[in-house]
Amino acid sequence: MDAITLLEQDHRTVDELFERFEQTTEPAQRRDLVDTMIEELSIHAAIEEQELYPVMRRVLDAEDDVEHAEHEHAEAKAILAVLAQLDAEDERFEPLVSELSADVRHHVEEEEEELFPKLREAVSEEELNDLGRRLEQAKEHAPTKPSAAELDALSRDELYEFAGKIDLAGRSDMTKQELMEALAP
Repeated sequence: MDAITLLEQDHRTVDELFERFEQTTEPAQRRDLVDTMIEELSIHAAIEEQELYPVMRRVLDAEDDVEHAEHEHAEAKAILAVLAQLDAEDERFEPLVSELSADVRHHVEEEEEELFPKLREAVSEEELNDLGRRLEQAKEHAPTKPSAAELDALSRDELYEFAGKIDLAGRSDMTKQELMEALAP
């Protein structure tokens, strides 16, 4: 399978998980869906960062686009790190999943409408198939959950913005460490 087809299949899988989450209100089912999202998105981000983005840097004039995509990954992984620790009935749970869904859907749109077409034009079918094999192999060893360091990778300003999205009280007076502790107790 070529790399773009594989990645687009991953995108459809995650979108289906978001849709199923939006259609259920049962906390245990929502928790299970989010746990699956965490695994799928952790693997997907890791293989893109390990295999896809280096190729894009090499064959495309898209350094800014790749850096933007990596930044979006960092933000999504931070949300995943918080969601991994929250109970499904926590008041932050649903808003965080909604934020994750919006962010991921935006990221997917940019990849599929801008980056993937450029990549398909820049490399041969054989190279896309080889990249697809490498992505498949990378999945076997990719992390299935975010590390505790994901929030630490964000700046204080990024954490503050993130805290604002879930309306975290008192965030304006918090240090980076306090924001991290409040976001992922």
